Amino acid sequence: MLRRHGARAITVPEAELVDAVRVLSPHDGLATTPSGAAGLAGAMAALADPSHTRDLGLDRLSRILVLLTERAWEDRT
Repeated sequence: MLRRHGARAITVPEAELVDAVRVLSPHDGLATTPSGAAGLAGAMAALADPSHTRDLGLDRLSRILVLLTERAWEDRT
């Protein structure tokens, strides 16, 4: 289904996953794990690399939806 709709993916190193969690940490209610922040890490990596930005067809008018897929461990009850 994703291929049919033109979905694309990039890989990011573990350190960039951790960085994405740190980007979110100042925002109340957005605590997640590194794997939960993978979408944000990918978006940040794509925007930092002009070749990714170009390949993905992103420009200054683009909108990116990022999903956090996990809650941080310490927030689980």
